[in-house]
Amino acid sequence: MKKELSEERKTRLAYIWAAIALISSVVLGALVAAGSDQILPIFLGLATVLYGPVTAFLYIREVRNGVFKVEEDDNE
Repeated sequence: MKKELSEERKTRLAYIWAAIALISSVVLGALVAAGSDQILPIFLGLATVLYGPVTAFLYIREVRNGVFKVEEDDNE
């Protein structure tokens, strides 16, 4: 049983994630420009630690959705 998101909900989620990305990049840029020598290594370390599990989770989710499924042609 697959639960589909409505178009309105997808749009709202896209706006929320765009705002989060914009705000975090502005804050990170401001801290680096202000000379904080601790925030960039911490941010890069967290991103490195989180990248693997997040990528694996999203990959498994797409495989379950059938992204690699090959459909046979009945015309042959």
